Amino acid sequence: MERKRGLVPAGSALGMEMVVSLGRWIGSGAGVLFLSLLVVAGCTQGSGQLPLPPDAQLLEDPSFRRNIQPILAEYCVKCHNNADDHGELVLETYDSIMRSPRKVPVVVPGSPEKSLLVEVIAHESITKMPFHGEKLTPNRIANIETWVRLGARDD
Repeated sequence: MERKRGLVPAGSALGMEMVVSLGRWIGSGAGVLFLSLLVVAGCTQGSGQLPLPPDAQLLEDPSFRRNIQPILAEYCVKCHNNADDHGELVLETYDSIMRSPRKVPVVVPGSPEKSLLVEVIAHESITKMPFHGEKLTPNRIANIETWVRLGARDD
């Protein structure tokens, strides 16, 4: 089999010439890219995918503090906070979610189908949230639905 110049066959050791070349390449500023590639290669080894952040994984029993609140902070609180309260809705804390002055309950523990939050993030109503930005990932939506179905506990 013919070997192309500069390439090392899989499973082979690098020769001293290649190690020196890599050292120069990294020293010239390519180190960040090289290290990034190594991290990605290490993370994807075996699965072919990057690991999901904890709030993006599909969870059996999501925690408000560890899983749900970070989603709301990232996607909702920019508009739905104490200063802006778009739609008279504040999503900063568990208490502000559960004590919303709205006629339609934001969260009905045990009933995602009756919860406004689930309806708008799943794009199952006229109002689709987040208003400015991409729809939440299916796993994030499912985690919020599961959290509500399991009683919307403050943990």
